Formats: sequence, structure tokens, C-alpha cells
Amino acid sequence: TPTTHGLMDIMNNIGETIYLECCTETLFERLNKDKEKRPMISILSEESLRRYIVNKLEERRLFYKKATHTICNDRGYCVDKIIDVLG
Repeated sequence: TPTTHGLMDIMNNIGETIYLECCTETLFERLNKDKEKRPMISILSEESLRRYIVNKLEERRLFYKKATHTICNDRGYCVDKIIDVLG
């Protein structure tokens, strides 16, 4: 992950990086739908999952914000935006 041992800085030095930013509710809907396939969250209640998402976003935000580009991905229609960014 970009939070590991300066990996985000390494990725930025090699090329373009893109943070596909989503609001907490979008992440909750996506994760909750398939949470049984994800061992780290499979046993969490809905409330616990929401707290988990908020906590992880807070922990990782500084790393994610180092990305060269940030694209809102709440609606999932980001392919054209990514193509424009990478042009």
C-alpha cells in the first residue's frame, strides 16, 4: 500500500499516481456489499465497519494526498477523468 515504508514517494518519483477519492458512505456501501470476502472486515457490524473506514481514511489521508492527482470516484465514472489526467 502507499502507506508502507515511503512507497508513495517512490511511486511519485517513478511516475504519475492517482488517488481515487471516495466519501465514507460510498466506501461503506462498496465494502459492506462484499465484506465476507475481506477477512479484516468480515465480522464487523455495520456501525463498526463505518468506524473502521473513518479511522483508516484518517490514518492514510496524508499518504493518499501525496498522489500526483486526486479524482473523485464516488459515482464510479472516473475512467474518462483518468484518461484525461494521463493524456
